[in-house]
Amino acid sequence: KKQLTGISVLHLSPEKTLYHYNLEEYEKESFAPLLKEAGNLNRPITTLFKASSDVGSDISQMANEGNYDLLLISMGQSIFEGSLLGKVLGYTTNIINPEKLFNKVTGREKLFEGSCPFDDRTQQILLKSEVPVGIFMGKTFREANYVVLIINNLADIELFKYVQLLLTNANSYITIYDVNSILRKKSEAHELLEDLIENNPKKVALLRDKKLNTEWVDAQDLIIISVEGWKKALENDESWIDVGTSTLVIRP
Repeated sequence: KKQLTGISVLHLSPEKTLYHYNLEEYEKESFAPLLKEAGNLNRPITTLFKASSDVGSDISQMANEGNYDLLLISMGQSIFEGSLLGKVLGYTTNIINPEKLFNKVTGREKLFEGSCPFDDRTQQILLKSEVPVGIFMGKTFREANYVVLIINNLADIELFKYVQLLLTNANSYITIYDVNSILRKKSEAHELLEDLIENNPKKVALLRDKKLNTEWVDAQDLIIISVEGWKKALENDESWIDVGTSTLVIRP
């Protein structure tokens, strides 16, 4: 059964960039494409616009105070990619920040400095947000027909709920890549995996004991991975990072 989706779209712009504009007109123009698409899909959305002196803090505060299930932000992508992911997740209450708030990542060295694989503003949002955070790195994302879930440790079973949402709302085909074969052991994680496969026998497959083939990954629509898993992939210089597949990095 599909879940009803309540989506709030938040557009924050630094105060110093707005003094040249008519704010009402700027707000109207900013949301126009999304409102048109929401109308085409017959999906209600709530728009929130604010001039901000501290974008990262304001995003976290509004997410924490709004009783949201997921804060979805993007890195260097437009309103269109961000809204598409919100549609296919079908979350009960999502908050999406579609504005280009972050500097576009041009190389792994820039992305992975020190112990944090994200820019300062993204890290600030992760630290201050009390709700789950999804960081969307969109490339050519248009739909979520084929999705890869990467499991690196037991804590990553929290990501199963996002897979279930995609199975329910987007009718996706899911491949679960068990990096360290942790799902092989009899445990709560193993039982959750068995239930997921049993309830979706033609939609969920398990992959383990081998490296991801980059050509195969490139043919997928979306990669889902935890923040810790993303760090490990960067540290290990995993070749699949450089493919053209969009990635959703989640901090449950």
